[in-house]
Amino acid sequence: MKTFQLKFKTLFILFLVGFAFASCSKDDGDTPDPEPKNQAPNSFDLMEVADGADLQPQLSWEAAKDPDGDDVAYQVYLDSQNPPENPIASNLEINSFNVEDTLHPETTYYWKVIAKDVNGNSTESDITSFTTREMTTGEALVGKWFFENIEDEPDLSVCNKRSFM
Repeated sequence: MKTFQLKFKTLFILFLVGFAFASCSKDDGDTPDPEPKNQAPNSFDLMEVADGADLQPQLSWEAAKDPDGDDVAYQVYLDSQNPPENPIASNLEINSFNVEDTLHPETTYYWKVIAKDVNGNSTESDITSFTTREMTTGEALVGKWFFENIEDEPDLSVCNKRSFM
C-alpha cells in the first residue's frame, strides 16, 4: 500500500508540474504592452531640376508624411561632389528652397533632402543631379578680362586718367 501511495503522490506531483508549465507563457502577467516605437517619416521623392538650370534654381520635393502624425522639418544638401555633404538649408517647414548663393555655370550639382520628425527619426531622399546653364558671353568676357588683368594691376575701383579731350 505504501508503494501505491508513493507512486500516486509522485504521479500527482508530476501532473501538477506539467499542468503549471503548460498553462504559463511569457506574455502572462500584469505588465502592459510597451508603447509602439515612433516611426520615421515615409519616403519621398525629389522634383527634377532640368539641366541648363539657372544659377539660383528652386529645389522642390514631395512632402514627407509621418506615420505618427509628427511635424516634419527638412534639411537640404547641395554640392558639386556626390554624395552632397554641404547643407544649404535646415529646419525648413515647406518642401521647396530657392538657392541663395549663385552657382557656377556649366557645373553638375548633386542634391538630397533629409526629412526629420520632432522625435529625431529621419528619412533621406535619393540623390539627384542637374547641370547649370552655360556661361553667357558677357560672363565669359568679364571673366577673361579679370584673369588677364589681375596681375600687377590696381583694383578695379581705381581709375587713372591718361588723356584729355
